[in-house]
Amino acid sequence: MVTNLINKDFISLVGYLKDNKLLPSQNIKAELRLIHKYLHSLLIWEDRIEKEREHRYIFLTDMRSDLCQTLPLVLKNYKKPVFLLLRSSIENILKHIYYTDHKIEYFLYLKDGSYQPMEKLY
Repeated sequence: MVTNLINKDFISLVGYLKDNKLLPSQNIKAELRLIHKYLHSLLIWEDRIEKEREHRYIFLTDMRSDLCQTLPLVLKNYKKPVFLLLRSSIENILKHIYYTDHKIEYFLYLKDGSYQPMEKLY
């Protein structure tokens, strides 16, 4: 069932990329399928989190946005923006892990912008 869903999504993605002339001329379908599978596994996290508590999903929403933007950029061979988006995705995963169990720190983060340094999140 899940495999069928991922396959349908992959077919839809390839159609979108062809329609928008983002699919390179060389045959990269195997690599694209692998990238799609990994991205899909990360993107579904947001759907599995309860939406009533913002501190539990807000960083996953940002991660999802960053990861969705990477695929067209990878296909156009833009390296620097892809690395920046991947770094941002990793940071958002770490923030999600930290702030899920630190609700008070999350509200301080919203109130005055005080955030935890990456060293602490690691």
